Amino acid sequence: MTKPKKFNHLAMNPHRIAFYILALLYLNSCSEDVSPSEDMKNFTQININEIEEVTLPNLIKDVTFTQLELTNASGMTSGSKILIRNNKFYILDPAQNEVFIFNIDGSFVDKISSLGDAPNQISFLVDFAFNDYTNEIELLDPRGKIISYRESDRSYRNVLNAQDQLTPVYGFALMSEDNIAFYSNLKEYLVYFYSRSRKEITSSNVLNEAIEPIDWHSIHPFSQRDNETFLLDMYLSKVYTIDSNGVHTKHTYNFGDNDFNISSKTHSEISAAGDLFGLLAEKKAFYPLSFHFEDDDFIVLRGLHEGTKRKELVFRKKSNLWTITDVTNDFNFYLCKASLRDGRYVGIQNVPGNIIKQFSDADLNANQKEALNGIKEDGNPVLVFYNFN
Repeated sequence: MTKPKKFNHLAMNPHRIAFYILALLYLNSCSEDVSPSEDMKNFTQININEIEEVTLPNLIKDVTFTQLELTNASGMTSGSKILIRNNKFYILDPAQNEVFIFNIDGSFVDKISSLGDAPNQISFLVDFAFNDYTNEIELLDPRGKIISYRESDRSYRNVLNAQDQLTPVYGFALMSEDNIAFYSNLKEYLVYFYSRSRKEITSSNVLNEAIEPIDWHSIHPFSQRDNETFLLDMYLSKVYTIDSNGVHTKHTYNFGDNDFNISSKTHSEISAAGDLFGLLAEKKAFYPLSFHFEDDDFIVLRGLHEGTKRKELVFRKKSNLWTITDVTNDFNFYLCKASLRDGRYVGIQNVPGNIIKQFSDADLNANQKEALNGIKEDGNPVLVFYNFN
């Protein structure tokens, strides 16, 4: 069996070059802005240098490891998004444009992929979601197309094709049976609401303040928990909530001496994402944020520190305490609770050998050590179930 080559992608869309020329495709639609007063009310300053930095084994507890089965059909490059449904894990591998399905024990079930130019096919897969109204899985093509997959008969169908209105889009959130929120960083606004029944954009929200400098964005800008939908604007370090009344500022983050103001740079200074790294290293900046998720107990932020280090900030709401840990070695937190694993959180380590190194000296019980020792370095990614200390 052959395992796909791994890529260390840092919250950048792998297809950005192909769609960069579409940056001038602006939409004529009704728009709403987020009020400045909301920004000030939700302003949070985080002084990175004053936060305790801990190792991953000291940050989490109650850890168990499950390596995903590697077969000729299930070899993954990396997992970027995990959804849990029907006692199974659905994991998006954006490098392969596929969603892999695994059982609770890590055994391989199936994979979802339909690439091509036919009506029920897509060219790229950048996001996916469960449609609770149809009990199907919807797959997003950045060209403004959605196809739906039905597990019972493994069939695909075209449910939305709005290339003339939406291209390019890099994330979506199902807001209701009829309404979808789309994200695009190459248009005049970041969020576009689309009606399935009317087959048109009904409103646009959040002015894109960084449309010129770089085509760079969070690989999954939307996150959802229960009935709450969040959007991360990585350019401005802002988090919004989205509901039927529009888009509202939830958090505006500032990192003090480590903050970086993208709006102070001109297009000639920053014409591509790579142009940022030297500036970020020079300023020792914590920028940009590439991931946000929160529940009633915790907030997790992933950001780039000094241009090279991927770090996770964890905020404990009850104790009002921030902690930081280095995850440059490809460990990704996902603040979704795996109810099929005693309500613990689930993360994914895309490079199995790194999880062995991280926990080799950790205080583990016999079962944990056995699971860790059973991990194959040349195998598939490892799911990590945990609680925070």
